Amino acid sequence: MPAEVALVGTAAPTPPRPEAALAAAVLSQAVADARDGGPVQAAQARAWLARSPWAAFWCAVAGLDVDAFRARVGEGLTCGFRK
Repeated sequence: MPAEVALVGTAAPTPPRPEAALAAAVLSQAVADARDGGPVQAAQARAWLARSPWAAFWCAVAGLDVDAFRARVGEGLTCGFRK
């Protein structure tokens, strides 16, 4: 059976959306800043991740639940968000 026939009726994988990749990069940079930045930069990044509506926006664009993301990131940072 030719490969073309075997693939009939199967959907091709959906490529990642460019805006989701951008959102993941924004969130990843914020986490890196919170973890590895200087004292001021880290504090600003932690506050942004914990409370900013923009962090919630980028989570939504990336397809992430903002509360779950914040809880998971807070667990990963030694200082956490509860200061």
